[in-house]
Amino acid sequence: MIAFLAVQALVFALWAWLAVRALLRLWRHVARQTGNAMPDLSDTRLALREFLSRPAFAPERRQLGLMTLILLGLSALGPLILSTDR
Repeated sequence: MIAFLAVQALVFALWAWLAVRALLRLWRHVARQTGNAMPDLSDTRLALREFLSRPAFAPERRQLGLMTLILLGLSALGPLILSTDR
């Protein structure tokens, strides 16, 4: 039980780190493109569109997608594993 929860915590920490890293990279990209240090709503929409479509962001999309699937899988398995570990 403790091992499963530790694995879940590690996967979540890695997912959060990847998400923050991707967001910071995207923020730097949009700030360079627009010249605004604090992007407004239209800049944010542009950033989201570019994140979802540009090949330069493909590694971040793949990594986040894979870690999200792993995290969801662990969350789905959690009740099964934790209920049998009594």
